[in-house]
Amino acid sequence: MRSPLADALGDLAFTPPPVWRARTVLEYLAPDAWHYAYPPSVIVIREPMRDEDSVEALVNRQVDHVATLPSGRVLRRTELTVDGLPAMELAYEWMGAREIGGIQQITTLVESHADGRRIVTSFTTVCAVSDAAFLAPIFRAMLDSVRVGQRSVSAVVPAPDSEPTLPAMVTPFSVGYSPAILDVPMPGMRQRRRDG
Repeated sequence: MRSPLADALGDLAFTPPPVWRARTVLEYLAPDAWHYAYPPSVIVIREPMRDEDSVEALVNRQVDHVATLPSGRVLRRTELTVDGLPAMELAYEWMGAREIGGIQQITTLVESHADGRRIVTSFTTVCAVSDAAFLAPIFRAMLDSVRVGQRSVSAVVPAPDSEPTLPAMVTPFSVGYSPAILDVPMPGMRQRRRDG
């Protein structure tokens, strides 16, 4: 049986620099993503928590960040459980580029434990406000399927090789990236640097 990391990364293997901590980031795009007003995606980030952090503190930090986004506004802040674990969800909207319009993001933070460490997992759904009602049940089903501590291979069916790469998708790793295009605030190193 393959590990979840092998399931996500396939045949990729490498040796990270010594004492660097792992921060896993995965993104899943909707089929035919370029047919939406903005390509819908789910971004999953998993990393160790600092001793002084809590899920509530991370959400508070994110609320502060939403206020810095163009027309950023919090829609709701909800306490819930994910796979029986306490979690917090923050839903918010902000204005993307003129041709994109409003962007809705819902970030759910879950704290768990692995190998004696506290771990935070962030699930962020991203879509255009105009597509949010249609995509909400799809995103909710994904969150409802989360199982923490499972070591099995996911049931994700890879996109067919014939599905083209998103030509207009701008990511933090591409030339011309600007935080005004897509901003997925995440707990961890990048967020801490913003806080000083």
